[in-house]
Amino acid sequence: MIKAILFDLGGVVLWPPNFDVIRKEMSKILGLPVFVIKPVVKKYWDSWKKGEINEMQFLQGILSDLNLSKGYIPNLKRIYRDIVIVRKSVLKIICDLRKNYKVGVLSNHSKEWIEFIEKKYKLSKNFDDFYISYMARSAKPDCKYYYSVLKRMKVKAKECVLIDDKLENLTVARKIGMKGVHYRNAEQMKKTLKKQGVVI
Repeated sequence: MIKAILFDLGGVVLWPPNFDVIRKEMSKILGLPVFVIKPVVKKYWDSWKKGEINEMQFLQGILSDLNLSKGYIPNLKRIYRDIVIVRKSVLKIICDLRKNYKVGVLSNHSKEWIEFIEKKYKLSKNFDDFYISYMARSAKPDCKYYYSVLKRMKVKAKECVLIDDKLENLTVARKIGMKGVHYRNAEQMKKTLKKQGVVI
């Protein structure tokens, strides 16, 4: 029996869906092609999302690797904050789900961006558990992060559904016994949850 529903944030609850949008904006600001920026951003994001570095170290590391001035930092910091929005259609479904299930978060995200989102949208109040990758010091698709969230929510893997826009994260979820929903849009997500026996 399903007892808990876990949501990814970026790409499900939040827009933009992934770093592609952010990298394109970085490309415009820095005057470099996306393919040059991409591996450098990934290198530092992998550390930032696990709380190993802070936002300033993330940005300074990128600029240092690209041999660019720290003068770009203010404009780079604004990119995410200027474009991130909460998908109200998904929040409505989350509200409905909480009537019958525990609803939590299983999401790779950074401390500073979450603090901004929390200040602007008070997002955590929509969930029973709000445990982000930087708090856990591990990230999807590492199963350690999945297990840490399950432990906090006091549920078994077979009692959970993960909603995520990335198939690699769902592959791990299913491997440890969870059910998975590949998010495309709110209506499709709702229909798929119902097919899996979730009451909405």
